[in-house]
Amino acid sequence: RRQRQMCIRDRLLITNQKEYGEDGVVVMGDVAVTPNPTADQMAQIAYTTAQTAQSVAGFAEPRVAMLSFSTKGSAKDAKDKETGKSVYIIDKVVEATQIAKEKYPELKVDGEMQADAALVPSVAAKKAPGSDIAGKANVLIAPCLEVGNIGYKLSLIHI
Repeated sequence: RRQRQMCIRDRLLITNQKEYGEDGVVVMGDVAVTPNPTADQMAQIAYTTAQTAQSVAGFAEPRVAMLSFSTKGSAKDAKDKETGKSVYIIDKVVEATQIAKEKYPELKVDGEMQADAALVPSVAAKKAPGSDIAGKANVLIAPCLEVGNIGYKLSLIHI
């Protein structure tokens, strides 16, 4: 079964699949505008994408999941031995989530979490118990262009 999709502006994707999101609609922030956002930029993308989800998709309550390959510390970032900085993205997503909560206290946001924990209630119950967003996300924020593009392309096909 192929999903119906449409691009709204150049900033987000609305994907219709009945079992996920808000009445089958999931809004995904498009990081093509900022291919490798900083944590602060990622927090801003979360906020602006949630606003667009309200104004364009009609969501009464956007629930934002900050995506990663880890859910609530299930994996750890490798560190560069010389700089001590994260090699991957977990730390950036955790920091972006914290920034979003501080800068936009009205925003319903959680992370870091894997896509299945963000969208599937039974997975969320195991991986992120107690999260108000996990299993109920209707807005997804990818941490970089590669992740966003892979997610978008996978949404185009039925696997």
